[in-house]
Amino acid sequence: MSLKKPIKVILVALTLFALLLVVASQFLGPGVGDFADPIINGYEYNYAGGNEINIVYTGNERSKQIVIDSRVDEYKVDGDRLLVARRPREIYRTDDGVTRTRLSSICEYWIININTHQVEMTPKSRDVACK
Repeated sequence: MSLKKPIKVILVALTLFALLLVVASQFLGPGVGDFADPIINGYEYNYAGGNEINIVYTGNERSKQIVIDSRVDEYKVDGDRLLVARRPREIYRTDDGVTRTRLSSICEYWIININTHQVEMTPKSRDVACK
């Protein structure tokens, strides 16, 4: 009995399995839902899963960094300003010593000047809100 036919079948099966694994890896596993959506002038809406939603700067005029940390609920471009509403994360320790995080019930409002890159907190905004 010749071994060429069984070896050929095994190679085809391994090739199909490898192809299936590559295709499946695009739809399953950590980071699958992560994305960054460009907003304006180097600023991006960055979703990293769960409550990890922030505004990051990836342009060339200053250092690349998170500008508004999690969780950004809404943003709006208003001329040369980026208006942002966010609920900050609170870090707390349980009675048994476990450190956890939760979203604050407080909504914060921020303005980013997209030209000067100045970031400042502002009183309540009627343009954006927390969920």
